[in-house]
Amino acid sequence: MFLNPTLKRWTRQSLAFVGAFLLSVTGRGQEAPQQTSFSLPQAVSYALAHNVTIKNSETDYQSSRGRVGEITATILPQISGNLGYTYFGALQRQVIETGVGGAAFFGRSDPSTVGLPIGLVFGLPNVVNMGVSLYQPIFNPSFVSLPAAKVYTTLVNKQMQKTRQDVKAQVSKAYYQLMVGQEQAKVLDYNLARLDTGLRDLRANFKAGFVEQIDVYRLEVQRNNLATDRETTTRSIALATAGLKLTMGYPMQQPLTVTDKLESAAVQLTPSPESYGGYQQRLDYDLLQTQETLAIIDLKAKKAAYIPSLSLNANLGANTSASNFRDMVPPYRSINGNQGKGLSGRYDPIFDGNDSLIYGGGNRWYSSAFVGVNLSVPIWDSYSRYYIIKQSKLALKKVRDNKEALKNAIDFDIERANISTQNAGARLATQQRNLALAQEVVRVTKVKYKQGLGSSLEVTNAETDLRVAQTNYYAALYDALVAKIDADVAAGRFTADEPATR
Repeated sequence: MFLNPTLKRWTRQSLAFVGAFLLSVTGRGQEAPQQTSFSLPQAVSYALAHNVTIKNSETDYQSSRGRVGEITATILPQISGNLGYTYFGALQRQVIETGVGGAAFFGRSDPSTVGLPIGLVFGLPNVVNMGVSLYQPIFNPSFVSLPAAKVYTTLVNKQMQKTRQDVKAQVSKAYYQLMVGQEQAKVLDYNLARLDTGLRDLRANFKAGFVEQIDVYRLEVQRNNLATDRETTTRSIALATAGLKLTMGYPMQQPLTVTDKLESAAVQLTPSPESYGGYQQRLDYDLLQTQETLAIIDLKAKKAAYIPSLSLNANLGANTSASNFRDMVPPYRSINGNQGKGLSGRYDPIFDGNDSLIYGGGNRWYSSAFVGVNLSVPIWDSYSRYYIIKQSKLALKKVRDNKEALKNAIDFDIERANISTQNAGARLATQQRNLALAQEVVRVTKVKYKQGLGSSLEVTNAETDLRVAQTNYYAALYDALVAKIDADVAAGRFTADEPATR
């Protein structure tokens, strides 16, 4: 059996539509949802909440806000603490020559030893350092790019809105496709029931000798073709339902029904160029404008690399060393039993029996502090910054070229939307008239047949033409609904949050 060409076309559209959506990533819940029946606005709302592509775009937006905080923190003070311990198993010695310069201080001034090397140790095997450091950039060329962080967040937010808009359009088209398929199935069921009744009557007339066997065969062929069309439509409906679930992020194993009626889908297909907005209403154009802003900031940041950078550094610390590790911590007992006092481990001076100072006192811990300003001036970079700036200029040029190309594309989209909606409106009007005429032809041929003025072949042909007209009408209606969505997208009227176009 061969399917009606228009029905074949509708089936191919179903397969292509669902196949395209299988390329997108959507969520699949594990628990049965409470809601299984959806109007179109409800289906859109569900998709906006459950589609994983949208969830990922929202995650990217939240991540971009965290990135803004990270970049902003680079201009704020950076404070760090450090604590280090080092054990020298063999202390490094400072080599000097006896009797020369400061070496005379060590009592090696005998002429016979002058010039001989001696290794002196300046330090103890156990060393501990601790402190707190502050770093504050006063001016850095990277400060010029700080506004890019917020602009980047704006860009990601617009990308998220574009994703939501795309998903909304996909859900609307899938919903309309399922509605058209179900309505077509109802018409096929009605036609099947009518054919079954007619076939019973014709068989009875054949047994009574009022009609020929060939008339029964013709009607049986028609009935078989219609039954095949109904089975194909059933499978197409299942496929369209799966496509709608996929775009919504709805669990495939759960039932889903649509509650809107095809008659309630208002189609106003009388657009004019004046009814469409400018470029600014298109999210994709807005995205390119934001990318242009980012490219301008990036170029300024690259040029700012020639500017000197200034920073402030400060440190407050303390250090100690000892022969034994335990001598560096309270109660600060030295090798000979003397005990230090206070947090610094202070030791008092020591005098001999003649009140001569033999030890001037000291501390186990000594503090240190410094504050410094650092100025870094770029002098020569072998033209590396020149080529970096050149690349940024080219990137900015590319974005601006893309903006001009997108303007042409938007103008084309609007022109195509006007033509497509006009064509869709004309086809829909034509198919509505054809459907009304086909219904009237069936009515008249049946009356003539009952009155003996027509043949059963005429009735069969008229009913075949009626089914073709019905199929063509629903295909034209779906095309008109899709054309309406595409026109709204082209005009920038199709937003991401309001209910779907009705």
